[in-house]
Amino acid sequence: MAKKTVEEVRAEVLEHVRLMVKYWSELPGEMSVADRCDGVAFSILTMIDGSTPVPPLLLSVLAEDDDPEYTNGMMINPDCMLHELMHRD
Repeated sequence: MAKKTVEEVRAEVLEHVRLMVKYWSELPGEMSVADRCDGVAFSILTMIDGSTPVPPLLLSVLAEDDDPEYTNGMMINPDCMLHELMHRD
């Protein structure tokens, strides 16, 4: 079996995000808009962390070389699960 193309992986990621939006928007019961938005955000972070059929994704900073605050190429999640950090203070 051939490795997936960038376009195929991108389509999988976008389809998963669409499914999470649909799931949280149609979830029965009374939930606030904020709780539903929180659910979507948590679900997307869970996907990025690799806890779904989509493999883990690394997020990196894309900054200008002379940016005084951000380091270009810095990966923010190589050693953590973002969804586990979402609700920590």
